[in-house]
Amino acid sequence: MCGIAGIIEKGHAASSDMMETMLDCIRYRGPDDGGIWQEGEICLGHRRLAILDLTSDGRQPMAYGDRYQLVFNGEIYNYSELRSMLCKKGYVFHSQTDSEVLLAAYDYWGEACQHRLNGMWAFAIYDRRKRVLFCSRDRFGIKPFYYFQNANRFAFGSEIKQLLPVMDHKPRANQPALEVFLAAGYLDYSDQTLFDEVFQLRGGHCLRYDLHKHSFSVSRWFDPMEIAPKAMSDQEAANSFRTLFENAIARHLRSDVPVGFCLSGGLDSSAIVCEANRQLRERQQPVQQYTVSSCFEDSRYDERPFIQTVVDSCPGVVSSKVFPRMDDLLSCLRDLVWHMDEPFSSTSIFAQHEVFRKAHSLGLKVMLDGQGADEQLAGYTDFYKLLFVWLFRHGHWARLRRELNAYFRLRSTNEMQSQWRFLAVTIQEALLPLWMQKRVFRCYQKNSPQRRWLHLSDKAMDTLCATKLRFAKRDPRTFISAFMDIGMTELLHYEDRNSMAFSVEARVPFLDADFMEGVFAMPFTVKLKDGKTKWVMRSGLEQLLPAAITTRYDKMGFVTPEDQWILAHKQELEPVLEQAAYTLAPIVDGKRFLQWYKGKQKIQRGDFRIWRLLCAAEWVRMFQVQLA
Repeated sequence: MCGIAGIIEKGHAASSDMMETMLDCIRYRGPDDGGIWQEGEICLGHRRLAILDLTSDGRQPMAYGDRYQLVFNGEIYNYSELRSMLCKKGYVFHSQTDSEVLLAAYDYWGEACQHRLNGMWAFAIYDRRKRVLFCSRDRFGIKPFYYFQNANRFAFGSEIKQLLPVMDHKPRANQPALEVFLAAGYLDYSDQTLFDEVFQLRGGHCLRYDLHKHSFSVSRWFDPMEIAPKAMSDQEAANSFRTLFENAIARHLRSDVPVGFCLSGGLDSSAIVCEANRQLRERQQPVQQYTVSSCFEDSRYDERPFIQTVVDSCPGVVSSKVFPRMDDLLSCLRDLVWHMDEPFSSTSIFAQHEVFRKAHSLGLKVMLDGQGADEQLAGYTDFYKLLFVWLFRHGHWARLRRELNAYFRLRSTNEMQSQWRFLAVTIQEALLPLWMQKRVFRCYQKNSPQRRWLHLSDKAMDTLCATKLRFAKRDPRTFISAFMDIGMTELLHYEDRNSMAFSVEARVPFLDADFMEGVFAMPFTVKLKDGKTKWVMRSGLEQLLPAAITTRYDKMGFVTPEDQWILAHKQELEPVLEQAAYTLAPIVDGKRFLQWYKGKQKIQRGDFRIWRLLCAAEWVRMFQVQLA
């Protein structure tokens, strides 16, 4: 787990001094070692966080023979199996690193090696013989890769801030993207960033730069929609899930440094902790398994009873807890924005930041987390809409009635009005064609209260509509793929920056390649069944998890009391928000925003508009971003 960088100059030698600057600003990503390799127009740089083979054999940039140079950020979890396979092909290895295995795999299979890798990565391999730089990002973009090009140079890095010094001007905002963020919180939904001229290589994509022509091309190498669906019974799916999950956890426990666990009390993180505990005890070694959890004194947002249930069921677990506070958030906001590179959409990111801070203080260099399960296993409320629409359109009336009854039985609260509103929206999406849904959405955006103070360009409105319609309830596989390609990439962005800020590697076993391919191929009817989200997971892990976890349906997500925090600091925040609105002019009408803000007597849970404005203004000031 590391930080990478590269510069290609057009017509003159690349500067190692500039590379030093690019690496210095991300030293926290790799405090254990670093290196630079330069040859003519190209320079590669690396900062290392040692996880596998802690010796100097893991130093990068790593040469392979006299042909290749590699900079690599991530982990190849199946490196041991690939190494054995390549040894049979005649390859000889001189280290215990996955980096050397990656180089040998590229030498043998070429670009097709990507399909054989099970892991998370962003890497660049320079072929000195062909003078071609090949860059790749893992299937879902767990590890970051950003790039910039102007008339004189091409540069890439693990974080956007690395690229700002190589520009020949002050950073400018990608204003339509900023407007989209302020309106809806969308981030990382395309190859664009909030910085003009800075792009990201999307998950499942690769980039080839030809130094002869000084041109590059980007192509997609992985698309989950190409995974063939499989017919299977409910029991077959549950058994398959258990096997896939066990294997994924085993691979993600491979490490030469201490491994810890993020534990929220929900199904996903609890499953990881319990399965890891089972495997560690099965090895008949002393188990001291550290978990870190974010908790709150306000019981409406606190998960400690469920966290304790998991801890009590796992011998050897040592539980640590953090208690994030609004005062602490405001005092470290600048630091958070610096690490994120872009504004973030909710204060939950701060809670995650504190979890990794605690992990670092405990000496944990690797943390396993549950990202990716909700998107694959129908864990969000919108998946109910998808199921109802899908059953309606296919005429499965009996099951539609059963699922509706189960939904109201398991999910309804005293606020029945909101439940019926939810059902009404679902019916609308089932009946309206896409072009009409687009019109409805545009009409809603134009007449929403925030439009009184937030100005959206036509380009931003078109992007909002296009992104929204990617979630049109038509086909379960397309819908799941959209969730993984949009919302999940944003969460992975936050996880990478929060963990690496404290030199901690975050691993996400639900995005293990073999696990993901097996689960994606399963019928949608085993993922949301009898009103139960993640049915196949609950059923497959029934013997592993405490009943209080598998039968829990009220998980609130990884949240903070953001609504209560804002109300408690409402007057204190007023001058801060006034300055934020002024900073974001002309996108934001400050006078109208303050009128809207002062008139709010209640903040709805999940209403992040106030926070987005405050955070975006801090981003503009932090990076001295120029607005139009």
